[in-house]
Amino acid sequence: MPSCAVKWCGKHSKTSGYKKDGITFHRFPKIPELKEKWIDKVNRENWFPTKYSAVCSRHFTPDCFEYLKERRRLFSSAIPTLFLPILDSPNSMIDSYTNVPGPSRHNIALSSLSNKQVHSEAHTSTEAQTPLHCFPFDDSNIFRPSHDYEIPSSTISNKEIVHPVIEDLTPRKRKMKRHIDHLIYSLSKKKKEVKRLQDKNRLLVKKNANLKEILNTLTKKSYITQENQDILSRIGVQNQEIVKRQILKSKKGHIPKIKYSPELRAFSLTLHFYSPKAYNFVRQTFSTCLPATSTLRSWYQSIDGKPGFTKEAIDTIKMKARESKNKIYATIIFVEMAIKSGVEYHPQARRYYGHVSFGASLQTDCQDEAKEALVFLLVPINASWKIPIGYFLINGINAEQKAALLTEAIHLIEEAGVNVKAITFDGCPANITMAKKLGCSFEVDQINTTFKNPCKTSKIAVFLDPAHMIKLVRNAFEFYRNLKDERGNIIFLN
Repeated sequence: MPSCAVKWCGKHSKTSGYKKDGITFHRFPKIPELKEKWIDKVNRENWFPTKYSAVCSRHFTPDCFEYLKERRRLFSSAIPTLFLPILDSPNSMIDSYTNVPGPSRHNIALSSLSNKQVHSEAHTSTEAQTPLHCFPFDDSNIFRPSHDYEIPSSTISNKEIVHPVIEDLTPRKRKMKRHIDHLIYSLSKKKKEVKRLQDKNRLLVKKNANLKEILNTLTKKSYITQENQDILSRIGVQNQEIVKRQILKSKKGHIPKIKYSPELRAFSLTLHFYSPKAYNFVRQTFSTCLPATSTLRSWYQSIDGKPGFTKEAIDTIKMKARESKNKIYATIIFVEMAIKSGVEYHPQARRYYGHVSFGASLQTDCQDEAKEALVFLLVPINASWKIPIGYFLINGINAEQKAALLTEAIHLIEEAGVNVKAITFDGCPANITMAKKLGCSFEVDQINTTFKNPCKTSKIAVFLDPAHMIKLVRNAFEFYRNLKDERGNIIFLN
């Protein structure tokens, strides 16, 4: 927002306006000759206007404006003439506006000076003396010394009140001086820019010193475990690749479309699988140079039956949604199934199978063997078909990881055109904790079995698998034998 370029004026567009106090701000003209005249009138040493510099309307006469309905426009040939600084020293600053016709030079006699108005007399070359009325002005913004002083009545010619330095220079020297002032201003501006870039580079180097330090920080903050850190450190992603993306982003203002390396893809998917919070922390640390979660969602999709969300299944759901006359509503069911553990080598694919896998082509020597498969199944409510949408080979999985995978599944189904209305899962403690992380509550006094759809404003209901819950009740009867109430009395169910 502009402020007045005239020294000691103090008017700013934040505190002044045309509707508020009748003040408008006008930028310096682009015509070089007219711009030089404005600079001469402003009369500031070692200063050159920028494209945002402006002069307020207090420094123009009323005939400089074209008055419209709700605003006024400055004529292209207007030059500021009112309340301009005349002398360098603020103690001896005299602002005046004369309106005496005639081309002859006048001498101004100053008889007294007050805060509101200056009374003076004009002496011409003739013997007759005509009283001179000066334009009133507000001098509250002019610097004044702490002691009172008086200006004796004297006669000051127009030549005496012109800036002494400008008066002594020839037109060629004045032009050169303006050019030097502009160069000094440009040099000062470039120095500030260099200082800002040096500070930015220093922070960048300090921030991205080592990827290993970032992983240590994640472990200290309990975002990931020590085993997770060992796996991530063995993936082989180079810190230089991420820093290179940061440099390109700082130069171009955005991240260029450069293909992610397989190591960086595996690192991103693995870190996001272990902890979405840790992934967001690392992504913000590296100035969002890691892929967004929407990109990871596409990487989670797999073909040829590999672990992850199956691309063929998602394409089939899209086709079903397009062919259906009505909106399809569905439920996502997921369950952990035990599998036989074992690692086998595939010579054609040149890789081992049987390790923990969730869609990333990760090959390290510290992977665990998979003992379970986490399977996701989509079952429509108003249609007679169902389809598995993906699976992940795991060896134990916590609530946060389940919540992240379930959120990705909801995103994929919603993008395919199917509305997810409910989630069904077993009643094991990890699933209950996952539901709480999503926003549910199973406390008796404040029960809430729904959570917000991450893609919409609607709610998604949570159902515990009835068959599994009946088994849990049966196991409770078998383990406790006799159930007692809060008073210790045996409860008879017959």
